[in-house]
Amino acid sequence: MAACQARRKASGCRQSPIHALSISGSNNASIPGRVHSLQNSFALHSSSFVLILFILTSCGKPLPTFENLDIAKWKEDKAACGKVRLETMEELMRQKDKLKGLSQDDIVELLGRPDQNELYKRNQKFFYYYLTPGKACGGGSTAHRLSLRFNAMGFAKEVLVE
Repeated sequence: MAACQARRKASGCRQSPIHALSISGSNNASIPGRVHSLQNSFALHSSSFVLILFILTSCGKPLPTFENLDIAKWKEDKAACGKVRLETMEELMRQKDKLKGLSQDDIVELLGRPDQNELYKRNQKFFYYYLTPGKACGGGSTAHRLSLRFNAMGFAKEVLVE
């Protein structure tokens, strides 16, 4: 060890702080071992995080499918002005329970953006999809609509036709 220090003094080289600690300390291998241990620990934690993230994103349930209902046409018929939603209203009402428990994002992905939404007290939210043409289409003032009430967690709690 004295020979190493003599060579450094003769060459004028400076040593790194980690190297200096490992040479001068009583436990020569402890700091490089700790650095290696910290690197292994970081790698283990990052791979665990990636694995947990993958499991959480892949565990979502698939969106429900509706028999005898063309969802693409439903989405295109904004505010029910094209009367496509009116033609499919009965079929949708038979299968409306499939919408309960879905998140707001799932509903938007499945049915499209709502024609109207409303924020209520205690973080409740309502989505409205018109089933018959209303004022927006130049029709009467009373239009039937599909009403979805979301709880504070963002899941459909109630599905009604008004």
